[in-house]
Amino acid sequence: MNDYLYVIGIDHYPGSWEWLILKLTLDLKLVAEKRYNPSPYEDAPYTIASDRKYIYVGGYDSSPMKAFGSIKDIWLFIVDTQWHLIKIDPNEFT
Repeated sequence: MNDYLYVIGIDHYPGSWEWLILKLTLDLKLVAEKRYNPSPYEDAPYTIASDRKYIYVGGYDSSPMKAFGSIKDIWLFIVDTQWHLIKIDPNEFT
């Protein structure tokens, strides 16, 4: 988009994973990076898209597991995963 390439990944920031969004030139030189950390747990982006005006990144945060109960010493857990979608104006990408 606008002669730039946008790439998503995970930054293993001390303490938790966070979303990493990179803005690169077409010859793969880093222009800017943006981080998004929706929770203090392991967060990861899954998809990136553009409508030629904005960049949209979708992913999740892994909120803590909650014990649900046990059946014959087998514990059941529920992960309270929250999905997020963020909109980024590429002109304000710093």
